[in-house]
Amino acid sequence: MYKNILVPFDFSAGSFHALEYAAKFKETWNSRITLIHVFPWTLRELINFYADTLNIAELEKNLEELRNKAQDKLSRVVSTFQDSGIKVHAIFREGIPYLEVLKESENGYDLIIIGVSHKKTGFGITPWKVTRKSRIPCLVVKQSRKKVKFSRILFPTDFSQHSKKAFEDAKKLADSFGSEIVVLNVAELYPAVAGETEVPFSIGDVEVLKKSILGRLMSEFNFEKASFAVLEGMDAGTEISEYARRGKFDLIVMPTHGRTGFERAFMGSVTEKVLKLSRTPVLVLKGLKK
Repeated sequence: MYKNILVPFDFSAGSFHALEYAAKFKETWNSRITLIHVFPWTLRELINFYADTLNIAELEKNLEELRNKAQDKLSRVVSTFQDSGIKVHAIFREGIPYLEVLKESENGYDLIIIGVSHKKTGFGITPWKVTRKSRIPCLVVKQSRKKVKFSRILFPTDFSQHSKKAFEDAKKLADSFGSEIVVLNVAELYPAVAGETEVPFSIGDVEVLKKSILGRLMSEFNFEKASFAVLEGMDAGTEISEYARRGKFDLIVMPTHGRTGFERAFMGSVTEKVLKLSRTPVLVLKGLKK
């Protein structure tokens, strides 16, 4: 399914964890794994990437030494994994990290696996931009000590065409890894307004709505390994993230287009919020081609 995988690699714990996911895919599909390390060419980018381990004075004074250290470190990572039986390839580039990753991703790759470390605030600039602008699927992995597995997959849907197309990929993943899929819809319930008075949904109204949605899920997403769930709430992104945590899911699969349009209105979209909130890895699939 994913035969050619690109892993942006900045030596952080998150990027090492991303490489573990790439190795899992390699076991299943004999994938080719390529690491890309981008040595930032502006001082600002250097500070963003290396400030956790180096002081600014050292950055300004020893750029060439830093470049050589990064190349040597990347070579050692490749050797370490190859000694353990995992063949990986490596690319060393200089430039703006997210731009170089996106440029390389156009060279026949079908998946980017990008790690995010605990030290990163929010979602992280490079993962955010790569995930938003990439034309191929992105698996976003938060730093974790959990074993890499795909026993339980959560598939949130809004019934859009993009969601239905993405479900085909989710089924392929489930078949490959023997996974269970839970297909989830979040019914965002807002009180009706009569004049200036809010009229809340009654319990009966909610139950009728949930039963109707459940029937539609079972009809439109019929799959032997699937089960179905309907939640009510006022924020789908938060509800999905919390449901994934409570249910101990191993992966969330989401399309980039749906009700909100991921590329047109990335900020505030359900997918973007799940990426920020969830500790569960998120596979972001691209929308239908025009």
